[in-house]
Amino acid sequence: MRLVYGRGLSRPDPQDIAQALTFTTAGSPGNLKNLLTLGNPNLKPETGDNFDVLVEHYLNPFGMVAAGFFYKRLSDPIVIRQMLLLREPDVFLIMGTAIAVAAVGVRLLRAAGVHAVLTGEPIHWSTRRPAPRHVLGSIIFGAGWSVAGTCPGPVAAMIGEGHLAGLVVGAGLFVGVAVQPVLFRASLRDRTPTSAAHPVGL
Repeated sequence: MRLVYGRGLSRPDPQDIAQALTFTTAGSPGNLKNLLTLGNPNLKPETGDNFDVLVEHYLNPFGMVAAGFFYKRLSDPIVIRQMLLLREPDVFLIMGTAIAVAAVGVRLLRAAGVHAVLTGEPIHWSTRRPAPRHVLGSIIFGAGWSVAGTCPGPVAAMIGEGHLAGLVVGAGLFVGVAVQPVLFRASLRDRTPTSAAHPVGL
């Protein structure tokens, strides 16, 4: 068993705490907007207390089974707040980089004729207009992210570190990938029109 404690620290950007006025003008001709900003010297650094409890069992001759529990306590989350206010691009750049890598990767896999590991289907996709189910799926994903405090992106790293939440998220991913084709084929069958009944004369 391992008990781990760590404390992280992230300080505000210097321009956010400097007591200096910054005047900027943005917009298009005829619709210019003036913005005046003033640094806040009272901003506190973001801190995070990480608690981990890991139980590991090593198998003979090799291998390991591990389970763990972790808890993270954040204070003054300036980075996330700046991101939500569209003032800090770091998180958006991380997400954008992941999207770019995935976009190139799946196209290379499709061109090579690779099949999905879990379902065995060829990697492909179709483009269609957004539907209400897409909006509903986005809401469910966002709610799950906020409740669980995790997302599919770092699930492999979480499992590698022995975090129990990573196993739950990973299991949910595999279940969703396995169930989605079944539900999709069922919906196609339900939408397939049946032949009309013809009256029989006696």
